Amino acid sequence: MNTDLLLPAFIFVLVRAQVQHLGAEIRLIADFCAEQLASGGQVELMFTLLYSAYIQVGREKSSP
Repeated sequence: MNTDLLLPAFIFVLVRAQVQHLGAEIRLIADFCAEQLASGGQVELMFTLLYSAYIQVGREKSSP
């Protein structure tokens, strides 16, 4: 499956979850799971999608 098709789903879940400090939680995951994220595979893909969705939501919030 193309990851571009999954990004809108990740954005939807992020917005609906209303996580208060998502940026801090993403950094925490990156710090403690660096070894797993560097190894590649599905875990890295999902983390990259999560981070991309977070960036996209932040851009949409800041644009008029």
